[in-house]
Amino acid sequence: MAVNFIGSSLGTWMLRVTGYMDTMETLTEFLNTKNLAVLADLGNGIAGMFIFGSYASLILMMAGAGLILTWLNRKKFVCCAPEEKVASLGKKKAAVMIGNPGILLYGAFWIGIMIWQLLQ
Repeated sequence: MAVNFIGSSLGTWMLRVTGYMDTMETLTEFLNTKNLAVLADLGNGIAGMFIFGSYASLILMMAGAGLILTWLNRKKFVCCAPEEKVASLGKKKAAVMIGNPGILLYGAFWIGIMIWQLLQ
């Protein structure tokens, strides 16, 4: 959930709040027209570009750190649960998979989102 939130909601919010897209449009217009008057609008977006660049750098550093930690700890990962644990659940397998708090909260969240979208 955190990865999806940071990648979609927080990233989109950062683009909107910092005015990054407007600044990029101004730069594109300047490069296409070579009109120096267009650069007068650029001064307002420099701070937003710095903030968004810092955010993007932080995301890239966290991704790199995650890859490095995954590589360093690759021998500690277990691909599958031991068969005796899965077999000991017997008929409760479905109840354990569907009835755990994570799945229940995930389902409630998306049902809430669907209802919210229908009411708008």
